[in-house]
Amino acid sequence: MIIAYICIGLSIFWALLNILWFVLLIVKKYTKIKIPKEVIFTIKKTMKLNLYYLIIFGILGFLFL
Repeated sequence: MIIAYICIGLSIFWALLNILWFVLLIVKKYTKIKIPKEVIFTIKKTMKLNLYYLIIFGILGFLFL
């Protein structure tokens, strides 16, 4: 049961992290803040990986319930 809570907790954490990155990119767009291209590339790459982690740990969490 504890493994299920850990997996679901990690899914929630990665969902919040994706929301944070998404908000950062939107704020950058509307406020014309200069963020280096490398940082933007890293954020987009991280968002894709976090989405995969979100799906994997979400499924694992519900399987262990």
